[in-house]
Amino acid sequence: GAMTKTPTAEVIARLERLGAPLMKAAGVRFVCEAPPPIWIEADVDLLEQALLNLLINALDATASEADRQVSFRCVADETSVSFLISDSGPGLVDSEAAFVPFYTTKPQGSGVGLTLSRQIAAAHGGRLQYQRNDGPTTFVLRIPRVE
Repeated sequence: GAMTKTPTAEVIARLERLGAPLMKAAGVRFVCEAPPPIWIEADVDLLEQALLNLLINALDATASEADRQVSFRCVADETSVSFLISDSGPGLVDSEAAFVPFYTTKPQGSGVGLTLSRQIAAAHGGRLQYQRNDGPTTFVLRIPRVE
């Protein structure tokens, strides 16, 4: 795919269309926050794949929770745009290992999801990070913004 200038709202909308039925089927509350009008330079299909991977991971991560929730939002600062995927799951036991190719804690997992998402972030001049403070697990995919 080619890099095109795209509003982040379109990326959120596409993922909401893809993710909402999956979340609903699994009984997960899915919260999507549309961002202010921000532009990115992206291969939207690839970026969508990376973010969908993260959403599905988040969905799987909440499997043991009674009150399952996944949220997807977008925040920006002067130079970058961050897509944040948070889940109410227990978090990663080993957050470094999670980024190692083929590492998986899931019975059917291939372990390529996070690695692929990280590569896609890098291809956009960005990065993928994991955060967990006293609350939800959050994956942050950050890429440069364009005017």
